[in-house]
Amino acid sequence: MFWKKNKTAPPPIPVTRAATFSLVVILVMVSLPLVPLLPPGILGLAAVAVIWRLALLRSRGSNPGWMIRTALVIAAVAMIVLHFGTLLGLEAGAATLVSAYTLKLLEMRSRRDALLLCFLGFFVAVTGLLFSQSIPMTVYLLACLVMLVSVLVGLHQSSEKTAIKPVFKMGFMMTLQALPLMVILFVLVPRIPPLWLVPLPDNSSKTGLNDEMAPGDIARLSQSAELAFRATFSGAVPPPNERYWRAVVMHWFDGRRWYQGTEDDWINAGVDPNKLVAWYSHDPTWSVPGEDEEDTLYNYDIILQPSGRPWLPVLGFATEAVDEAGLTRDWRLLAEDDVDLLFQYRMRSGQREGFDRELPYWLKRASLQLPKSGNPRARALAQELRERHGANVSGFVSDVLNRFRLQEYFYTLRPPLLEGNRIDNFLFDSKRGFCAHYAGALTFLLRAAGIPARVVAGYQGGELKDGKIIQVRQFDAHAWVEFWQPGYGWERVDPTAAVAPSRVVEGLESAIAFEGSFLEGAIFSPVRYREIGWINSLRLQYESLEYQWQRLVLSYDENSQKGLFNKLFPGQDTLMILTRLLVISILVVMIITAIVLVKPWKRRAPAADRYYLRFCRKMAKKGAPRLTGEGPQEYARRLSREKSEFARQAMEVSALYIRLVYGKPGTGDLRKLKQLC
Repeated sequence: MFWKKNKTAPPPIPVTRAATFSLVVILVMVSLPLVPLLPPGILGLAAVAVIWRLALLRSRGSNPGWMIRTALVIAAVAMIVLHFGTLLGLEAGAATLVSAYTLKLLEMRSRRDALLLCFLGFFVAVTGLLFSQSIPMTVYLLACLVMLVSVLVGLHQSSEKTAIKPVFKMGFMMTLQALPLMVILFVLVPRIPPLWLVPLPDNSSKTGLNDEMAPGDIARLSQSAELAFRATFSGAVPPPNERYWRAVVMHWFDGRRWYQGTEDDWINAGVDPNKLVAWYSHDPTWSVPGEDEEDTLYNYDIILQPSGRPWLPVLGFATEAVDEAGLTRDWRLLAEDDVDLLFQYRMRSGQREGFDRELPYWLKRASLQLPKSGNPRARALAQELRERHGANVSGFVSDVLNRFRLQEYFYTLRPPLLEGNRIDNFLFDSKRGFCAHYAGALTFLLRAAGIPARVVAGYQGGELKDGKIIQVRQFDAHAWVEFWQPGYGWERVDPTAAVAPSRVVEGLESAIAFEGSFLEGAIFSPVRYREIGWINSLRLQYESLEYQWQRLVLSYDENSQKGLFNKLFPGQDTLMILTRLLVISILVVMIITAIVLVKPWKRRAPAADRYYLRFCRKMAKKGAPRLTGEGPQEYARRLSREKSEFARQAMEVSALYIRLVYGKPGTGDLRKLKQLC
């Protein structure tokens, strides 16, 4: 019957030792980028499988039976579920794929299993790009692809032709031949929005701003040299003291931390939380200050790194929404979804005043919120200053800033731990803190005096490159204050500038140079060694290359593609143009590839034929040309009769040539023929 085993089926093709060893190596290579994400148990399972397979190569031990294989599968699933709580999701899915890949190596018996292992390797390699699309990662995974293709080539060759060099050369050439087609497909295939979005593996592990601020949070970010975003200006570039990138506004304080506010907080304040953001498809429900092209000071594009959070940094106050983002009631940009991929947007920034000249009751209430008790000394100081300055809010702020400037306050990444009444302890006891301490203290004093104020978190500064590009890193994270004045609106004040003005003008490194805490935990970061000329030069060159990679490749989305082809073919249907170019380009590549492979213009004869024809040409010059249809032996005999001085050479050349072409050549025959000819 058809379901019975076919006894006449050929036996499975075994896998050579060289191919097995290559599969072990490539498994390790493609799995390396995922090692930081894998549970320790899965790493142990992979190590066991690799060691077991290498032991089998040395003819030690035996293949695992079905019971052991089943137990390993159950153990792998259990470890993944215990670690991630699910088999779904990006990290859990990657761990599941690596587990299947590893167990298949242990189960491999035939060439069919080896081929399946190669195909799984391609999937594991691509999975690495979901976690990092940097240039080094891309180059590394391309090397892995070359190795995988080479192993596939080796598996389809006989055991006598498994020398490493020719197999690897063929794999490299096949990958190289596929690159033009890959580029064509990348550029011309219509870029459509993804049918799904893969979330970042764990937002909590991603370095970036949070929606709440305790005194030590921004200090933690200041120990990271990770890139936050790049801003490219098309005109004027703001000076260092104007580079305030607003991202998060924190209205609420619970005695320990500042935060944006929950839905219940806003409802209690008297506003529908859904009205706090005007999305790009709707009209705002509030009055946006008028701004036209003449008021615009800066035009710039931002490429934001994945952060797992929705905040889009903007230079100053935002006045308009962008695609896939909304304009918030506190003049920020908020992405529709968390930023899990590179996010590019264009902005313009202009006037710095006139925002909320009339403050709604609910927003005023949120901007005055404080706990009912706590920090009595700070409250008393606020009342004293209020009585001294009355309605002069600017005088109140200047008095507090002078206190920070003239008294023994210090700006440090190593502040003492504060407990209990934290604002009091900072203002009157420790007097040592980071930007979050100073911003939180000033906001508390303003609110305690009845002046609406809020904490703003974002980035301040950035490294200027090539005159038009500002690179902002996580150590540029900063917090400052916005307070409200009747008839004027919100005004920015940075209390850190009163304590450490070099922080605003020259950056964090200059401000904390005295204590040596700049990137003290990132000893391998090249940013830490910017004072060393050759290291800094290499870093800048690499970052320029990385910027072009992000701008031209990683940010090549649907809008970029439409913009490019609308510029090249104005007024024409983009989809039709892409289709035509795609078909034509593929045909051209196929024709060129066929011509290169066939090489009709350069059919090189075998080496034995070339050497023998060289001998025939020499004899023709001596007056004894080879006749049409004359075989090697007949020609040698005739030469012996007509040119006796070449008789011995002719007979040796004839014998070597016949053995090389028609018989079983010996070692050195070809070299000897070359010498005689």
